[in-house]
Formats: sequence, structure tokens, C-alpha cells
Amino acid sequence: MQRLLLALYLLSASIALFAQPDIRLNQNTLNSSWYVDYFTNNDPCYVNEGCLSGTGARQLLRFTTRVENIGTQDYHIGAPPSNINQSNPLWTFDQCHQHWHYENYARYSLYDANGNLLPASFKNGFCLLDIGCNSGATAKYTCSNQGITAGCYDIYSAGLPCQWVDITTLPSGNYRLLVEANWGHSPDIDGRTESSYANNSAEFCFTLTRSGTQVDVAALNCSNIGNACNISTTAVSNIACNGNNTSVTTDDTYGFQLTVSGTGTSSSGWSTIINGATITGSYGVPKTIGNFNISAGTLNFTVRDNVNANCTKTVTVTPPAPCSSTSTNTIDLELSSTGSTSTPTQWANHSVTFNIINKGAATATGVKVKIPIPSGEVYQGGNEYTATQGSFSPYYSQEWMVGNLAANATASITVRYFRTGTGTFSQYAQVIAAAPNDIDSQVNNGTGTSANQDDETIYPGGSAPTGCSINGTISAIQCNNNGTNTNPNDDTFTFNLTVSGAGTGDGWNTTIGTTTFTGTYGAAKIIGPFPVSGGNVNFVIKDNSTATCTNNQMVIPPSTCSSGSTGSTGQDIQLTATKTGTNGAYQLQSAIFTVKNTGTVTVNNIAVGITIPASGITLQGGNEYTSTQGVFTPYGTKVWSVGTLGAGAQATLTLNFFTLTTAALPIYGQVTAHGGTDTDSQPNNGTCCTPNQDDEAVTTLNSTQNRSTQQFDEVDVASLTIFPNPTDGYTYLDLSAWKGRTVTVSLLNQYGVMLTQMKLEIEDNSLKELDLDNIENGMYLINIQSENVRPITKKLVVQRTY
Repeated sequence: MQRLLLALYLLSASIALFAQPDIRLNQNTLNSSWYVDYFTNNDPCYVNEGCLSGTGARQLLRFTTRVENIGTQDYHIGAPPSNINQSNPLWTFDQCHQHWHYENYARYSLYDANGNLLPASFKNGFCLLDIGCNSGATAKYTCSNQGITAGCYDIYSAGLPCQWVDITTLPSGNYRLLVEANWGHSPDIDGRTESSYANNSAEFCFTLTRSGTQVDVAALNCSNIGNACNISTTAVSNIACNGNNTSVTTDDTYGFQLTVSGTGTSSSGWSTIINGATITGSYGVPKTIGNFNISAGTLNFTVRDNVNANCTKTVTVTPPAPCSSTSTNTIDLELSSTGSTSTPTQWANHSVTFNIINKGAATATGVKVKIPIPSGEVYQGGNEYTATQGSFSPYYSQEWMVGNLAANATASITVRYFRTGTGTFSQYAQVIAAAPNDIDSQVNNGTGTSANQDDETIYPGGSAPTGCSINGTISAIQCNNNGTNTNPNDDTFTFNLTVSGAGTGDGWNTTIGTTTFTGTYGAAKIIGPFPVSGGNVNFVIKDNSTATCTNNQMVIPPSTCSSGSTGSTGQDIQLTATKTGTNGAYQLQSAIFTVKNTGTVTVNNIAVGITIPASGITLQGGNEYTSTQGVFTPYGTKVWSVGTLGAGAQATLTLNFFTLTTAALPIYGQVTAHGGTDTDSQPNNGTCCTPNQDDEAVTTLNSTQNRSTQQFDEVDVASLTIFPNPTDGYTYLDLSAWKGRTVTVSLLNQYGVMLTQMKLEIEDNSLKELDLDNIENGMYLINIQSENVRPITKKLVVQRTY
């Protein structure tokens, strides 16, 4: 019995160790959910985001996507970045709608009968969470901590925005729609990769027929749709190992050249994503890729045509053997020195002792060490030296003939001087001969003035770093439009480089082009600028003391950042404000402030003060604000510390309120500080609540002033039924009016403090129970929100009799 229990325990541990998520896009959901819709677009954001190809009357092919995690481990995404300028490959900030999108939620690709990619839609999930779960799984992920639990799924219904492809301009013909989830094959935030990517896509093929202004769509067997693009070969060559100047194999890396060829491919080239980094190339042209850890094993990735997204080829690269030599035929000589005094006085005796050790696996033969006599010194006659091994020629070659030195063996020599001169004393020595070759040093290549390898030494000052290894970390890749917002050709970028290592000298250096950058270990260094159009930046980091201690790096440039707005000259900080929500008492409303640097130079230390009415309004407890950058102190100074904004950059603060009155409630903001001089405004010189300069703004809740121009689909407030109400411990919500929508249900107390919130997909079962187990007696508010629907708030009374 004990053996059985032990076996079961080991089996469960093994399953947990190798558990992986597996994202699947449900083909049946796509097949059964599509329909044609006629839509009038008055929102330019849809065009800006790529959801629609134009405004006005549009014809859409809508469909539902169901993304399932059928694996044995969660796929965890986490929370969106708190800073709009924060670099994160998993998230993209939507400047138009002012929220984050999860980058790899889904990609919609539309192809004609010849396999040519057509303009369609690109879906980014704004909230990936557990909508439902299969038996045995428990939902755990929400909009604030996103992901899909193993055994659970998320659904984006056909009625939601951007759940479509725009077919307005398509002529009659046959088409293929390819829908892909996690199309970039990105690991989750915890580094977990999927167990399979073969089920990450689904396709729907159809025939489109036009008759006047009407369009008819009928399902079609996908075998009738061709795909002209074919990536035929992916030649891998010049696989090279880098030992990183250490004798251990665990840090060995490698790179290789990849040449991609095919037929029917696009002129814009190919791309692939490896370990979260995007790599691009041209067909037929070798591309150098690396570095990757040899210890990680076989490398698998998918090359994809830049135009035809379903034109792919899987590449497998087998790493080379490690090149850090651990064989028995290597030596590793290290030389060190100590002295009786580092500041000998004139007319006095003193000495320097040299120690040599062979840390290699083989015997070092014919070892010689050159110990030149320093200036201002003479040998102590008759007592020139003593050595544990070998002989020294003080008056001729000044060489210590050590001879042979076995593995891990040591030898030492003490050389005695009499000081005749004055000034700084410095004693240098180096190994000038040994066999076989040293694993990390070259004999007799020293300068005589500094110790650059571990077979050299200088006293005082000690030896060169031993076993040196370094590694570089790239972060904060930033684009700069150089004040020409309409010209991306002059966009440049910088990045932060942090170098760490072991056995290093006093710093590091690297030369990129004609510019040399230097830094200290552990401290971030800004590198650049470099032209965005110049492609990848490849460089080698070198230790200042050990020239052979290096690390290779490659940085992929960001996208261009010229926005198309000419802006103004110098510093110009502007503040605007708007509002969202429903007017009235006991309503959830938001004031949105946007601060923008419309000038041509970066502005630092930006702060915005907010004035809120003293009565009739309160911030939503636990949901006081969200910001794309910086922090806000809601219950203290009420200052939004924005920080730094580059030329053309902006940041947004959303303040979430609960209104207690129907009276007008002005929310006023002004720029109170920044580093520099604004061209047309002076910070902190305004008074509430009338803006006099462009760095001030006001929006009024319970007023039509600065109301959002969003058009809502009307849902009658009477359609929200709460029963029983009052309740003695449980209640139900009838949400049938929201069928086909995703809704957010919030329970608040009478002061607007958020008590609980849940996101629901309203399908056939529109009757939802509200959990009130931990809710005390009193009056509460239930708020229902859904995209393109005005929020609805109703009162709920909890009145227990016990």
C-alpha cells in the first residue's frame, strides 16, 4: 500500500512538473455563429484600430470566438501595464479608446481564392478571463488578473465590437477566413509555453455574392479555396558556439544563419517570434539569429510570410556541442602577487611574492613567467629570490623557469629588492610560455602596465579577474520622432543596457558604429540613439579588464513613432477633460483628463492637480482611478504625478465617481508643475472652475457639457428586474434584455464603494444569482454596464430578519 501511495504521489508530481497550457480555438463555434450585419460607423477609432476600413455604411461578417484552455496548466496573462510608456510585448495601448489590448488574443486573416491576403480586422482582447469552465475546473481569472484556467474558456460574442471582418469592398467570389489565437506562440507571463500550437486556429470559407447594395454569404468547403504562398525551404547554416570565456558549458550559447525561400511569397519578407522576440528577414537572404542557450535543447519556431499569415514553415535547430572545454587536455594558469609593502621607502629592503596555480585538467609544461625589475630597484645581492619550484635569472632574462605544473598544483617565488629610487612602486609579471593552450588566456600578450588576463598580475593592484563572465539585459526600448511628427524616416530609438557578471573588472564597454559606450556593472545605461530604419543593432559587450570576456547582443528596433501631427515648437503641455456615465443621483460617472505634450521636446516632472466638489460626490471605493502613466493620490493632495512625456506623447487619468445628487458637479484640473517653460501657459496659476489656459480643463458631471459623443443602444431601465427586493439573503437578476452581450455587474454601497463585481456572458440563461452571503443589512446599488449600452443603476435593499 505504501508503494502504491508513493507511486501515485510521484505520478502526480510528474504531471505537475510537465503541465502546460494548450489554447484551442473552437471550430464549431466559428462555424455556427457567423452572420452578415449592416452597420453604420460614426466612430473613427474603429478605423484607427484596424477594425473597419472606413466610416459610414459598412457590411460586416460577424462571428463568435471561443478560446479554450484544454491543457493541464493555466495560461496566465496578468494585469495590463500601469504605465502607457511601459514596454510589454503582450500588451498594446489603444490611444483612441484609451485602454489596453492583449496583443496575441486573436488575429483575423482574410484570403481570396488565390491565397492573397486582404484587408480585414485584427482582434485584440481587452479582457481575457474565465467566462465558463468544464466540470472539475474552477474559474480564477478576471479583468484585473487575466488568463484562462486549465479546463476553462473565454468567449467573445459576435455582437461585440470588432468581432467581425469588414466585407464592404469585397467583390463577389470565394474567400477563406483564418482565425488564430495566440498566433505569436508567446509564452504566458510565467514563461509557460503551450503543449501544442496545432489547434490554435480555425477557418471559415464562404462564397460572397453581391446584388446592388445587398450582399449574400454562403458557407463553402475550404478545400475549394487555394493558397498560392508556399515556404518551401528554411536552410539553417553556420551554427556557431560561443563559450562566453568560461570553462563551464552551462552558459554556452549559439547562433546560426537562416535562409528562407519559397514560391508565391510576398515582397515584404518573412518573420518569426523566438522567445518573445520578433525577427524579420527577406526571402533568399541569409539572416543571422542568436544567441540561444545550448543547454535549452532543440529550438523550434515557425517562419511566417509577412502578408499571407497562413503561409508558414516550422524550423527545427539542433544546438551544437558545447565549446567551453572541459577535456583533460586543457590548462588554466592564474598568476597572483602580494608584497611586503605597497609603498616601499628609499634605501630599504622589501619583497614581492608571485603565486601561480594550474586550474586546468592537464599538466602545464614549459611554464615561464617574466618578472621584469621595476625602475628604482636593485636586487638584494646574494638573496635575490627563493622559489618553491624552478629557477630565476635575475641578471639576465628575468624569467622564472617554473617548468611543469600538474593539474591543481601551485608554485611560488619571492623576489627581493632594495629601493634606490622614489615615487610610485609598481611590479608587473606575466606567463610568457606554457603548453598546451590556456583555456582563457594567451601567453606573452600583456602590455606591461595592466593585468588584462588571469595569467598576468600587477602589484599593488592584484591580478586580473578570474573566470570572467558577463551578460547584458535590454529594456526600455524607446522611439523618438525628433520633433518631426509627420516624417518617420528620421525616427530614432534608444534602449537601456544593464550588464551583470562574475569575476569582472571595474566596468564594461562596447563600440557600436563609431561610438563607444562605457558603464558600470549593475547600473542601467542608456544606449543610442540609432535610426529605426537602420534595422537590428548588433554589438559586443567587453569587460574593461579582460578583453576576451564578452557578450553578444542584438536589439530589434521599435515601430516608428511619428504620429502625423506637426505639433508646436518647444514645450507645450495641454490638458483636456471629458466625462462618461449617466446623469443623476446614485450613478457611476467618470471624469477623464488627458495631458499631452504637443511640443517638440521631452518634458519632465509633470504634475496635474485635481479639484473635486466637497459634497454631493464621492470616489468609488477600491476603484478610485486608473491611469495610463503615473500615480494619483485620491484622498490626499489629489495630485496626479504624471512624470515624463516625450514629444507628442500623452497620458490619461480616469477618475471614477459615485454621484449623490442631481446637481452639477464640476471636476477641474490644471497642470501644477513641470520641468521647463511652456510656450503659452504658466503652471499652477488657475482657479476652479473656469479654464483660462490650455493647461487647464474642466468637465461637469450631471451636465451635458463635455458629454461623450458615443452613441448607445438603448436598454430600458425597467428591463432590469431584481427579485426578491427587499431580500433576506439572496436575489436574482433578470438580464434577458442583454442577451448576446457581455455585461459587468457591480454591487456598491450607498456611498459608491465597490463591494463586488463580475463579468457575465448573457446567452440562453439570462437569470443570474447575486451572492449576498457577506453583505450586511442596508441599502445598496446594482450597476449594469455593457459596451454601447447606457449604464443602468437600481437600488437593492438587504433586510434580514435574524
